[in-house]
Amino acid sequence: MAATAQPVKVGLLGGDDALLLTCAEALGNHGEVVALTLQDDELKWAPVQILLVSVPAPLDKGIAFFARCCERDPRKAVIAMGRELEADIAVELVKCGADDFVSMPIQPDALVRKIHRALNIASPGPAFSWPALEPLALLGGRKPYRGANRRWCFRAKPSGDFRARVTTQVGKKQFTLDIDDISIVTEGWPGGILLRVDRQEGEELPFEQWEHGRAATMLIHLPTGASVKVVARVVPGTRRQSVKTTRFAVQYTTDIPSDVNLLQAFWTECQRRERSLP
Repeated sequence: MAATAQPVKVGLLGGDDALLLTCAEALGNHGEVVALTLQDDELKWAPVQILLVSVPAPLDKGIAFFARCCERDPRKAVIAMGRELEADIAVELVKCGADDFVSMPIQPDALVRKIHRALNIASPGPAFSWPALEPLALLGGRKPYRGANRRWCFRAKPSGDFRARVTTQVGKKQFTLDIDDISIVTEGWPGGILLRVDRQEGEELPFEQWEHGRAATMLIHLPTGASVKVVARVVPGTRRQSVKTTRFAVQYTTDIPSDVNLLQAFWTECQRRERSLP
């Protein structure tokens, strides 16, 4: 990735000198990393555009520390860093104000992309690379589905114990959504998910705002224990209600290579299980 015209200034909280050096080397000529503490004055905090917060163990104290970092300057974007961020921990960090997550050990490309995305420097691209997955779809003998929106896509249905769920925060309430299917799309379109929620809970979701273009931040919790943060937009006209549930479709984007790989692996395994492929 080419460097931006204006390098970013990143503040690191909770890390040691070794982590500071690692982050600085990963960021390279994209910007500068400085060590911060909660006790530092405004003169040191003011130039920083985004915060990297290393979430220490034990996790209850780590989450409390992360919350204090977010509260120190709510105007700044914040990225949480940790070796393993389980789904429940990721949800708590989002509640505290996390804009994204970085797994450790750090992958330089992923770190730069997540910093740029949090600062709106780079726009998300397609969620999947189609050519890499085409052979699997053809091997399964599956024809692409073409919906009313005229997009070609291959759907995979999670099943059995290999299922995923989505959480999203609306105000102070967290909603949990089930994934009915996930699609790989062609022609550069973003990924798609058909979601299902209990009808009573669904009545509390801001569908009117979503269907008029408002984006929603969602966490996809994969059966492997990993969580992927995506930007989702509800597809107008897809909402369907039954006595017990509400179903609707979203298009979603994530431009982080490691996140894309996780989603590709999940989709691939769903296809293998559904089609009984080797």
